[in-house]
Amino acid sequence: MHVDGVEILTATREQVLSGLSAPELLTQAIPGCESIARLDNESYALIGHIQRRSGRMRYRGFFAIKEGVSPGHLHVEAVISAPFVHARATGELHLSKWRGGTRIAYAVSLTAKGLGGQYILRTLREDPEGLLKKFMARLDRAVLENDPSAAPCPGRATIETSG
Repeated sequence: MHVDGVEILTATREQVLSGLSAPELLTQAIPGCESIARLDNESYALIGHIQRRSGRMRYRGFFAIKEGVSPGHLHVEAVISAPFVHARATGELHLSKWRGGTRIAYAVSLTAKGLGGQYILRTLREDPEGLLKKFMARLDRAVLENDPSAAPCPGRATIETSG
């Protein structure tokens, strides 16, 4: 499954880049995340849950956020495992300044195996951008709430998202 699009955040590019390397802010931003531990400068371990009709499914995983070839370009990889689930996501993010805030263009590919993995894919197919939009909005809020000097730019907009 592939999802790409663009989101606009009110936080500055520098604030967003800082937030993407802060475990406490990532924990607030990732839906269902319970804890994140930094393993090295680029890698993290996480524990979280996915809410299903039948209850919560707990998972463990790892992810890495690596700097790309140009400023503001990031490569992201994640692997999540749970009973009957193995999911892998890879993606590219490009952060650029936009009207005092940050424009994030993203392209993400997701594969999942197992019965739980099929549930994840089915849920994401129903609203492919939903999880990413929720993550971006929560990251924006977490970054701004944790930076008292932050002066958000006026008006937040979402533009040209496609799935």
